[in-house]
Amino acid sequence: MTIAEERVVLQKAGEVVRSVVERFSPDVVRARFQMEEDWEGDPVLYVRVTLRDAAIRGKRLHVVAESVRAYVRSELRITELERTPSVRFRGESETVEMPDPKWM
Repeated sequence: MTIAEERVVLQKAGEVVRSVVERFSPDVVRARFQMEEDWEGDPVLYVRVTLRDAAIRGKRLHVVAESVRAYVRSELRITELERTPSVRFRGESETVEMPDPKWM
């Protein structure tokens, strides 16, 4: 991927991740992304989504998580990206208890 193509991917990923917060509010508090390599060295776009604690209880977590994952994958069009999106979730209290800059 060229530098220009990488910039386009970063711009698109940023737009999609910002829209996750707006689209899935009030369940989603924050969303961040980072382009990295997985443990096999393959390119991955990690999307880290912080949910309100109420959204991680019971069946609500499954509903919200599947909706967010489907939205991210459809908006990023995996085949054009050359990076697999990996969407991860945490609750607000978990983020406070286990601080990690990647989630802030």
